[in-house]
Amino acid sequence: MKAPRAKKAKAAVAPEPGAADAAADSAEAAQPEIPRARIVGLLREARALEELLERLADAGRIGTTRPAGDARTAMIGAGIALQPGDLLFGTARDLPAALARGANLELVLRQAFAVSGDPALGRGLPGALQDASLGLRLGDGGAANHLVHAAGFGHAARIRREPRVAVALFGSAAQAQGDVHAALGFAAVYKSQTIFVARGPIEDELWLDEIGDAWGIRAVRAAGDDAGAVYAAVAEARARAVCGEGPTVIDARLCTPAQPVDERIFRDSQVQDAAALATVAADIRRRLTEARAAAESAVPISEATLPTEVFAVAPWFLARRTPTERAP
Repeated sequence: MKAPRAKKAKAAVAPEPGAADAAADSAEAAQPEIPRARIVGLLREARALEELLERLADAGRIGTTRPAGDARTAMIGAGIALQPGDLLFGTARDLPAALARGANLELVLRQAFAVSGDPALGRGLPGALQDASLGLRLGDGGAANHLVHAAGFGHAARIRREPRVAVALFGSAAQAQGDVHAALGFAAVYKSQTIFVARGPIEDELWLDEIGDAWGIRAVRAAGDDAGAVYAAVAEARARAVCGEGPTVIDARLCTPAQPVDERIFRDSQVQDAAALATVAADIRRRLTEARAAAESAVPISEATLPTEVFAVAPWFLARRTPTERAP
């Protein structure tokens, strides 16, 4: 037998001059531009809104509020990364993300006062904003209930081959509930078009990017005090999801007090003196005052909307009965 002929080794092809620089420029161009000015404006607006809601709650004008605190940075970063058709799931604490999604101050205050103009007809604590036109589903239930809904929405979007995603915000408290494991496991198995974003403080819990393999899900970490970093991470995860590459969990929690990263970067790029900052603050106060006046003058939502808006046909226990029809 003839010995097998040895294969000739292919000569290494040297890259063309400038190819590496071109690749680097292409990768840099693919990175989304971070809207720092919008982020800073939303951070200031969200902070002022939370302060107003807390004062109203302390005065007994509205129900209990759940301020976002340092987590508002990650919430805003995630909210502005969404596209039309996407859906945002969260809790009443995630109100800053709703602002980033397009909710205006008057809508938020109408919901808090439970008056006309609240899409949910007053059926939620302050911050539990639900508006299909904006793609908002903020609930006031458990810390992890909405995660399963987000996984299901992303699964449906994949089946229908729609370029839509669900983003679900949650905190460390959700890790103690079974729903988080059900949601992450389901999303990983079915390659749901869902992005999970952990926000808020982290104490004794594990970082999710260290245990993502337990669910078989892609897990990354982003600086929770840098809305621009969270925005970039969510934008990348969204692009992967709509291309069929599956879900992502982004850990944007904080183990130390938040640093004003976005404020610092914006301040370094934009010269703003004390007068300019005072003008911005005055504009936010004016818009809050106008929104509050509109909400306080609105008509309260009637209890009669329960059978008319919730039930197509009033059930027997809500139907009006005459005294003669009542049991003795």
